[in-house]
Amino acid sequence: MVSSSQATTASADASDDDASLGVEHKAHPDNESVSAKKLVQHEKHTKIEALVTWLDDGQSRRQPGLTFDLQFHASYNTAFFKLRSSVLAKTGSAPEKIPIFLFLAPEIIQTLSLCDDHVRELGPDTVCIRFGLRSAPCLVVPGAMQTSEMVWKNKESSDTWDSFCSLARATNLEVFCRLSRRVMSEARLQSLCATLSKNQVVSTPGYADLLGLYGGKGGKVVCFAADAKSNKVQFDESPPAYQDLGPGPPMPPVLEEKTSKRRRGNSGSEAQRPIHKPRDDLEATVAWLVTELRGSKDREALLASELKELHAKVAMLISQQEDHKAKCKILEHDLHERIGEVEAGQSELDEELEMRVDSRIDEILDQKSDSIKEELLDFIDEIVPNKIQGVLEEATFSARF
Repeated sequence: MVSSSQATTASADASDDDASLGVEHKAHPDNESVSAKKLVQHEKHTKIEALVTWLDDGQSRRQPGLTFDLQFHASYNTAFFKLRSSVLAKTGSAPEKIPIFLFLAPEIIQTLSLCDDHVRELGPDTVCIRFGLRSAPCLVVPGAMQTSEMVWKNKESSDTWDSFCSLARATNLEVFCRLSRRVMSEARLQSLCATLSKNQVVSTPGYADLLGLYGGKGGKVVCFAADAKSNKVQFDESPPAYQDLGPGPPMPPVLEEKTSKRRRGNSGSEAQRPIHKPRDDLEATVAWLVTELRGSKDREALLASELKELHAKVAMLISQQEDHKAKCKILEHDLHERIGEVEAGQSELDEELEMRVDSRIDEILDQKSDSIKEELLDFIDEIVPNKIQGVLEEATFSARF
C-alpha cells in the first residue's frame, strides 16, 4: 500500500501542474538574476527532459519521454521530486490528454546518489540521479478518473500507464535528466544527495497537495492491490490517521509560492484533505510569506538597479544617435559644397578644353594651308615655265614655215 502522507503535504502550484507535458528541456534556476548568495540555497527546476530506469520483477525496464521536477531549499531542509507524463484516453468523440504524476517525497527516500558511469542518452548535460526508497512512490491521477473503466487511445499510452504503475511499486530507480552544470553545479547536486541521504529533509510545503492539481479539480493517489503483478487499481479514498504515521522531521517555516487559481472544494474525498494542523499551516504560510517578501524586495532592488543602468544606456545611445545625426548633417552640407565646387571646376575645364581644341584646329588648318600654298607655287614654278616655253617654240616653228 502506497502511503498517502507524501501526497497530502500542502498546496501545489495548479498552473504548473496543468501545463503542457512535452519533453522540451525547460530547466531553469528560480529567480536567476537575484543575489547568488541567497539563490544558492534554493534550487527549483521544472519540466526537465528525463527518462527513468528501474527493475520490475528482476527485469530491467525504462520509460523515456518524461519530464522531471526538482525542488530543494537547503536553508529549510525541504525538497520534492516529481516525474510526469501524459496518456491519451478514449472519451467520447475526441481523445482526452490526461497528465499523470509520480511523487517522490523526501520522507520515503532512503538514499540519493549521483551515478557518474552512465550513458549520456540525453546529450552531454545528462545527469543520473539514483533513488533508493523506503517505500514505493505515489502515483497521482485526476480525482474523477476511473482507471478500471479507462480505454487507452494507443499502445504508447497503454505502455506509459503500465510503466507508471510499475514505478509505483518500485523502490529503486534511476532518473536520467538533462540538467546543465550551468543551471545546477556538480557541487549543488552532491549537496542535494548528501542532505537527502541524511533523512532530515521534509516535503516542500505546497508541492504535493492534491487539491491544487488539475486546475483546482484535484487529484488522487492510486493504491494497488496486493497482487503486485496486476495493474488493476483502487483509489486511496481514506489516508491513514495522523497518529498512525511514523514520526518525521518537523515542518520547516516555509511554504512554496501559492497558486493564483481558486481551488475547488471537494469534501467527499478524504484522500485530498491535508494532514497538517491549521495552526502549523498558518505559521508556515506566514513564515514563507515573510521570506518571499524579503526576497521580493531584494529582487525589486536588483531590478531597479538594472533598470537604472538600462535607462543610462538608452540615454547614452540616444545621445550618440543625436551626435551621429549632427555629424551626418555636417557631412551632407560639406558634400553639397564639394559637389558644387566640382561642378564649377568641371565647367571651367570644359570651356578651357573647348578653347584649346579650337585653337589647335586653327593652328593645324593654318599649317596645312601654308603647306598647300608652297606645294602649289612649286608646281607652278616647275610646270608653267616649261609649258610656256613649249608653246613659244611651237609658235616660232610655225612662223618659219
